[in-house]
Amino acid sequence: MMKFIGKIGIAVLFVVTGSTVAMADVACVQSELKSAGYKPGPVDGALGKKTYNAAAEMGKDYQLETAKLSSDNSDEWCKTLKAANEAALVDTEAELREKVIGKKLTLDGNWVIIKADGTFEGNFGKKALAGTWNWQDIYWCRTLTTHSKNTDCQVYRVTPAGLYVTRQKGKGKSFLYTIEN
Repeated sequence: MMKFIGKIGIAVLFVVTGSTVAMADVACVQSELKSAGYKPGPVDGALGKKTYNAAAEMGKDYQLETAKLSSDNSDEWCKTLKAANEAALVDTEAELREKVIGKKLTLDGNWVIIKADGTFEGNFGKKALAGTWNWQDIYWCRTLTTHSKNTDCQVYRVTPAGLYVTRQKGKGKSFLYTIEN
């Protein structure tokens, strides 16, 4: 909302009130939705259809008890989604071992099993996948011994939708794996 505050010569001065804060909160909601693997559209502070749909989907998946997203409650949504994302973060090796080790992780016909002995195996693009892994700080770091033979440290989040993995220490491309027992 703009509020008239006066004029100087022919220039009319307005101050933006409220909406700048709401836009920042909506951008926060969009960012948290993306971090959790949902698709809210661009992080631009605009409360559009994609943001509404992604918020409703995450709210349902996480069983969040929050009113329907609006610019009036976007600050509350931001706080709630941040808390949900923090709770989903796998930030210790013990937690990784409990939630992921030995389970088949699938994505678009590809799969991988992370083993307790520091190795992993699977199939990616109809080719065998293998390598080693270790835990560093809050990252699962893997070194491929097949395919491109590279090392990448990744952020893991276990969400109701599955295992959300973000490459390059949380700054790269993200993938949502289904966790099978």
